Amino acid sequence: CTSYYSGVKCIRKICRVWRKYHYLQKVSQGYNAVLGAKVQAIINCPDGTTAFLDLNDNGSAPDVRKSDGVYTRYFSSFVGNGQYTVSVNVTGTAADPAVIAPSIVSPVQYNFGYINSADVVVLNPNGDNTQGQPLPALVQFSRISDAGGFTYSGPIVTTYNDIYAPAKVLDLGAIQVDPLDGLKGIVFSFTSPGDDEDQGTASEYELRYLFDNFDTLSTSFENAFQVDQGMITSGDLMQPKTAGTAESITVFLPNIPADKDNVVIGFAIRAKDDVDNTAAPSNIAVINLFIKPPAIGCIDDYGYPYSGEPFKKPDDCDDFYQCSNGELSMIHCQPGTVFNPVIKVCDHPAMVPECQ
Repeated sequence: CTSYYSGVKCIRKICRVWRKYHYLQKVSQGYNAVLGAKVQAIINCPDGTTAFLDLNDNGSAPDVRKSDGVYTRYFSSFVGNGQYTVSVNVTGTAADPAVIAPSIVSPVQYNFGYINSADVVVLNPNGDNTQGQPLPALVQFSRISDAGGFTYSGPIVTTYNDIYAPAKVLDLGAIQVDPLDGLKGIVFSFTSPGDDEDQGTASEYELRYLFDNFDTLSTSFENAFQVDQGMITSGDLMQPKTAGTAESITVFLPNIPADKDNVVIGFAIRAKDDVDNTAAPSNIAVINLFIKPPAIGCIDDYGYPYSGEPFKKPDDCDDFYQCSNGELSMIHCQPGTVFNPVIKVCDHPAMVPECQ
């Protein structure tokens, strides 16, 4: 579909993945993604019924990247073999407006400045000056497009024939609760999958980790160390949330080597349903865990002041830490922005769910 007054464009695609389909809908204005739109697929089934499927841009499978303007969802609710036709409705309302996200630029290309000897933040004069500006909201709009259809021939799932496992977690992240205190544990964040792919509620999570050879978490997940309920200080591995919900689980590991100042650990997670259908292991989240606090002096091995990349201040969205000119400093984000620990820059709150 193409715009009339607001320039909103839709690109759609239907993909088949072993007895299931996932639908992709890209919503953009020019080269910029449209975030927060309501995107609904309308599926006409061969028995004359109609199914409605809300598509998500939340980073949960099959969505690959959160907040990129590509809305996706699995469809497995087949009523029978035959032809299914699909259309999509994209809307934004005045009460819940969609916004236009700026084009994504690699964070490594941006140097936001430094702290001089007088502890004054000197911003990069050639840097981006748009931080703190709100994302522009779209006026009310509605778009409908025809995505064609597909033919399904396969088994029909019933309560006695559950063949679908939970979706794979794609956005597992791990950060140290307090960079200055390794004993406070590690907090994991991800989007909950469902019971059947991205629908419903899974029965439990299985979280495992390794100190070496992280890549084997994908191929030999069962051989890694397992996190049990006794290690959980916040959250619950046995009580997953409904599909598409933000999950947060805090863990303290008892077997961290005591003779090291810091240790690198890789983690992966997967979900199970009530008949033991099991998802594939998630992406691998790697963390450099400081067992002892990093040196406050921020001096390198040659005795020179060290400057490093920013890192999150615990329980604080507006401030972050950084080693600058040999000292550990706390920096405040510009008004209207919050610190994004993933790309390590101040960002719009819409890009950092825990700070909205």
